[in-house]
Amino acid sequence: MLMNRIIQHAADRPHHPAVLCGEVRLDYRTSAIAAGQLAHELYDHGVRPSQHVALVLGNGPAYVLAFCALAQLGAVILPLNPQLHPREIAHYMSDADVAFVLGHASTIEDLANGATDNPAPCPDIVRTAALCPPSALSSMCNTPPSDAFSLVLGTSGSTTRKSRSGVGAAADAYRDHRHLLSLYSSGSTGRPKRIGKSSAQLLREVDAMGVRTGLGTDDKVFCAIPLFHAHGLGNCLLAALCHGATLVILEGARQTEIPLCLRHARMLQLMQEERVTVFPGVPYLFALLADAPADIDADLSSLRLAFSAGSPLPKHVYEQFQRRFSVPLRQLYGCTEAGAIAIATDANIGRGPAPMSMDAWDSVGHPLPGVDVAIVDDARKPLTTGMRGEIAIRSPSLTAGYIGRPAESVHAFDGGTFYTGDIGYVDDQGRLYITGRKRLYIEIGGHKIDPVEIEDVLRSHPLIGEAVVVGVETRAGGRALQAVVELAEIHAAPATSTKTGPALGPVNGNHPLNAQVVQGYCRQRLANFKVPRGVAIWASIPKSPLGKVLRGQVIQSMAESSAHSPMGRP
Repeated sequence: MLMNRIIQHAADRPHHPAVLCGEVRLDYRTSAIAAGQLAHELYDHGVRPSQHVALVLGNGPAYVLAFCALAQLGAVILPLNPQLHPREIAHYMSDADVAFVLGHASTIEDLANGATDNPAPCPDIVRTAALCPPSALSSMCNTPPSDAFSLVLGTSGSTTRKSRSGVGAAADAYRDHRHLLSLYSSGSTGRPKRIGKSSAQLLREVDAMGVRTGLGTDDKVFCAIPLFHAHGLGNCLLAALCHGATLVILEGARQTEIPLCLRHARMLQLMQEERVTVFPGVPYLFALLADAPADIDADLSSLRLAFSAGSPLPKHVYEQFQRRFSVPLRQLYGCTEAGAIAIATDANIGRGPAPMSMDAWDSVGHPLPGVDVAIVDDARKPLTTGMRGEIAIRSPSLTAGYIGRPAESVHAFDGGTFYTGDIGYVDDQGRLYITGRKRLYIEIGGHKIDPVEIEDVLRSHPLIGEAVVVGVETRAGGRALQAVVELAEIHAAPATSTKTGPALGPVNGNHPLNAQVVQGYCRQRLANFKVPRGVAIWASIPKSPLGKVLRGQVIQSMAESSAHSPMGRP
């Protein structure tokens, strides 16, 4: 169903630009043919419907074609961040029973080497084939096709089920109710949980967003957020291609390229040159552009819609972006489990003189067509207008539950309603506001990080008995990860009794543990952006009488000591 929509656009507007990225410009006809050729090649190497294929790629034309080819085959696509440590990727592949992994050669090689000494069960990655650039691209690329489109297919030890049918039969056998996509939640309540989305569910979400935002063939959608994330995949790639629009991708997204924080000039130049009309982003990205040096100027008058998602948009970022570019930022509310839920599209928001222009600036707007939102109390009873409580949703795009997590599914999904764990209220105009979160995550440089995952790694160190990871403000005004660790009992120095409980603060024992050792241990097991920038070793981490870590006290203690401790303020 989803690929039929894209193929229909190729038939109706064959020469309409589909994907622009650097010097590569693909129209709909070329993209459809190239994706079809890649699908045949993948099939020839054993990829079959319903098999999980990990897509480990950065943003670019190769990602778009690989996604479309796998969708055409009816495979289950598992997008993964290529910056993850090979052990992390191996864990997700094992959990999802991945049969193949598709990525650039360096990624497959790193994954194969990195997985060999992983003590946890993981697939045995074997390089299967180097996939040639589809011949349909040869006349469209001004740069060598191998640079932009060369892919390597790796086979995992979990297997390949054989079939005598060809690609056409495989596509015909595929049903819209089967999973096309596997995604992991951000892990903000703990370890990431896997969900599945069908082609029909994805298309219903895309159509609802299209109705609300007026997306059409004349639009150009700017993509500088990761396509492996639900926000980038749904609101950039699928939103553009399913509506016959043009996807404009910021080039150079591979790990070895210039970091995003140094590319504000290129982003603004690209949006101006291509006359971008729609800009899905995250607060970090909008703050980056708003803070760009004054001598970097750009005409963004073509931009009719810029919206932020992933985390709350700070007021100063909203104000600064509007002052600089005369574009009011809107907010979208969504989650991995349901996709887009609500978006602020009221034409009055951000327009006109203050204070009218600031009215409802922090709203995430009205629910999308077909989506029902309720605010409930702790007993899950509905609350009235203006009262704050947990946000509960019903949506045609909602997944059925967490795969392999029946207990957590029963708690979060009840009778077709998903209880998000987010706190908010609805005003008398029906607009939704997000005021807090029950969920736990840390936003660092555009990455949504699960502290529990890092804490698990820290606790696996033989010298560490307990660990807490928090986000702290830096002198530069950003945020950084701070780890606080407690020595394992056998290595711990005696705690000094005080009126308020066990002594807190650095320990100067004879143990070999220090910040460099802890950070090195993390680098061997985690992506670089998950490695704590600061590490403090405490005599004792505060806990409740039941042994639960009092995270709030840790954060408060870090704030109080930040002026005196270099560890406390990275």
